[in-house]
Amino acid sequence: MTMVSRLVAAILIFVGLPSFGQDSLTMTCAQHGNEVMTLKFVRETGEARSVKVIGQANTSRWTVTIDGQDATPATQTLANPGVVAVHVADTIEFKVETSLHGIIFLSEELARGFLDFDKGAGQPLDNRPPKGEFDWGTEKFDGPDDVLAVANVRALAPGAAPSPEEEVLAKMSPSMQRRMLRIVNRAHRPEDLTKSPQDVQARSEHTPVIVHRSKANATAGFPREMAEAVISSRPLDGYRDLRECLPVYESSGGLDDLSGVLESLGPGQFGQWDEVPGRIPSVMHAAMLHTGKVLFITDLESTVLWDPASAPEILSGSQTGLDEILYCSGHSFLRGCQKTG
Repeated sequence: MTMVSRLVAAILIFVGLPSFGQDSLTMTCAQHGNEVMTLKFVRETGEARSVKVIGQANTSRWTVTIDGQDATPATQTLANPGVVAVHVADTIEFKVETSLHGIIFLSEELARGFLDFDKGAGQPLDNRPPKGEFDWGTEKFDGPDDVLAVANVRALAPGAAPSPEEEVLAKMSPSMQRRMLRIVNRAHRPEDLTKSPQDVQARSEHTPVIVHRSKANATAGFPREMAEAVISSRPLDGYRDLRECLPVYESSGGLDDLSGVLESLGPGQFGQWDEVPGRIPSVMHAAMLHTGKVLFITDLESTVLWDPASAPEILSGSQTGLDEILYCSGHSFLRGCQKTG
């Protein structure tokens, strides 16, 4: 964030932040985040309710309740934050019952723009040691009944609608935002940005370079005029937040010109991590079958067969003929679908 942006943010906070156009807010755990325990609050219309976000023994997920009913998102990863639909004027209580947790947001400006914090409740909110891009929130506490913060969901200003920049950000996961920042900060000249993003980005991702290049769309880079503007406006220490870049994109060609770049940076090209739905036994080994299904060998006599398009199927020993527990027995799977152990 530039010095001018920081000054503007400080002035807004000092005089009292009005309702903002942003329709979502992302947070994570100050202890265990940001790869896990990441939630995305999405503002909707409806009656005011009581929402609780609770840190418990599970260090991969927050427990979420709405009016006493469980509303815990199953997936709470950085790539796929757990979505919690909140209503205007909902009261959200963040608390810790056990283990060590804290709450941390992407920035003070975003947090206060979405939530009206109760100054008389909870722990001090301030800049904290960053968890990835998250750097504003509370210290870490271990319960058994520590209230971290209490806040009400702000209303959108009358007639307010998400800006084009906010709509673009809403389409981008944190992983996509990091990829975009790395691309624009590593570029030495406009030509580096007019290439397909995979040519610039692939070396820092887990998938082999050749895979990304084979998928690359040669027309998915930045338009020339936009690439020149991005580099000429870039601070000496680089862009720290995409919100610094987006006005440059808008003024040099329009955010619609980013559609190809965004597609090239998304899960369709780079994949994404996610949790297997449902409860399955502890997995010892896994293999992708020629059918596209995944075979999980567990620490029990049961075997799990998972089609990523549906829920896992747990097969008993009587169904598979397996009467032994194949624990750490060095499995290998051959191309002809034969198995050796």
